[in-house]
Order: sequence, then C-alpha cells, then structure tokens
Amino acid sequence: MSQRKTQSEIRRTERHFRFSPIYALAFGIFAGCLLTIFRSMGWRGYLLPPTAPMPLWRAAYIFPIAFGFVFLLVYLFQLVAKIPRVPDHDAMICDRCHRVTGFTKQTGCECGGQLELLRHWTWVPDSPDSPEFTKRSNQSLQPAVAELFLVRRLLHLSINPPLMNYVMRFFSALFLLTLPITSYADTVSIPIPSQGWNISLDAPRLARKQGRQEGPNYVYQANSDRFNLSIFVEPQANPGGSKECYEFYWPKASRNPLISKPTIKVSNTDKFYRVEYDVGVGTLVQHNVNYYFMFEGKWVDVHISITNPTIEDDAVIASFDKGLNYGK
Repeated sequence: MSQRKTQSEIRRTERHFRFSPIYALAFGIFAGCLLTIFRSMGWRGYLLPPTAPMPLWRAAYIFPIAFGFVFLLVYLFQLVAKIPRVPDHDAMICDRCHRVTGFTKQTGCECGGQLELLRHWTWVPDSPDSPEFTKRSNQSLQPAVAELFLVRRLLHLSINPPLMNYVMRFFSALFLLTLPITSYADTVSIPIPSQGWNISLDAPRLARKQGRQEGPNYVYQANSDRFNLSIFVEPQANPGGSKECYEFYWPKASRNPLISKPTIKVSNTDKFYRVEYDVGVGTLVQHNVNYYFMFEGKWVDVHISITNPTIEDDAVIASFDKGLNYGK
C-alpha cells in the first residue's frame, strides 16, 4: 500500500533534492554554450569593446570559465533555503484517495483530501504473513504493487529528471503489469456504517480491504492485482439525485491533466451516472470508471481502475457494471 514517509525520511528526501547538482549543471552548460557563441561573434561584454569574429573552436576557452561561474553561483544559491530555487513541479498525491496527478497549486482533492508532493510518500508491500501474500507467493512477486507504484513512480520520473538514476528499478517492476487479473469474480457486500444500507458489487477477489470513517464521510478501498476499487460516501452537497452528484464531482475530477480527453465516455442508467476514461503516463495506461449516485441523502462515488488493461479485462468491467447495486 502507499504510505507517507516519516518526518526524518521526508527531511532526508528534501535534503537529497536540495543538494542535487542537476539544475546547476544544466544552467552552467547552457550559459557556457551561449557565451561561447557570443564570444565567437566578437562580443566581450558590456564594458569592453567588441573584437573581430573568431572561429567557434577558438572561442571555446570561454566555456569552462562561464560554466564554472554559473554552476557555482546557481548551486550556492540552491543551498540557501531562503533564496528562491528552481520551481519544484513535482507530481502530487492525495493523502485520502491516493490518486496521483501532475503538479498543481491547489492543495485540495475532489475527494476532500489534501494533495502533497509525491516524493513524500513511498510504497510498502504486504507483510509476508498476510493470507493474500501467501496466496500469491508462488508468483515470487506481488502484482498488487503495479497500480499505484508504477503510476506514481513513472509520473515522478517523467516530471523530475534528477530521479533518472531510479529508472532501472521501474523497468524491473514493469513486467508485473502483464500478470492477469483474477478471472473469477466475488459478490461483495459493503455495509455503510451507521446508515443501515450497503453497496454490493461483483469484482475480482479483493485484498487489503480498508474502510474508514472520516467525520460524516466514509471511505472504502481495496484491490486485486491490477484492479483497484475506491468508494467515497458523503452527505449531499446540493439537492438532487445521481445526475446532480455527477455534475458536482466530475467537473472537479476532470481537471486532472493526465486524463486523455478523447477517451471520456459518459452514460447513465436508472441506478447511476457512469464516466469512463483513460489516464496516460508515457506508455503506461490506466483505465478508469467512476459511478455516481445518490441514496438515503448520501452522494456516492465508486471508482475502479485497471492498469494496462487487456481485452480480457473488458469482461471484468462489464461484470462490475452489471453487479453494482445499493439498498437496504
């Protein structure tokens, strides 16, 4: 599961990011190349008169001087915390629903949680003593890590070049995405605490089931290999039914810049409003479906996702569509 790092780990991560010379190297190389070109054109600065143009190879003596000066200047400025450094546009993750998104100045997620820097979080695998781990032990590796681990790590990698040294770790986990989702489905009934009703659904055998009450809100999360399930139950924000629930939540969720707009499909039945879409990060694709409905004064957002879906996964989604029900 995804877990926030400890304060000491966060400080260590921030220290690593702060002392990284990547930005200073980039600025130094850029400045060295630019000033070398200017020098070959005869420019010597604002205080000295220009000279006759010279070949580029003769002007190259200025490169190490400019590079060294700019590198030291930028790096020293980077080390001083109160001096503005290169903007940190890291990927972000919600501390409640654990959805990953690109950098945004907004700190609130549509689920009601708070967005924070992704590098402050880490992936913690199942305990070897857990039943689900034992059940999958013959596979040697845990395919359940593929969903959030790869989405957030690959997004982190694409936005933060300093993390390129971790690329081999990501490729070593990439083959997990080829592991099939359990083909058989279980009928699951999820009671909503203190409400007297439940949500039933057909899904692959779920692991790491976790439900928690957050004031008037209830959050339920579980997964099965590449299949992930999240349920959010909250008081109605406005009068109305499933349509009003969809019109309230989807505009917020659709702000995610990683959503592929052409893949968005909206439909509705007498039970819910349904939105289907893909989220892409490089060659990685996450297929998502949100189900919005209202029952007993509560608005509900049921969200499922499958990482790198295959044709066989269409049957999983179809079964989920058919089996999703709610009532007393």
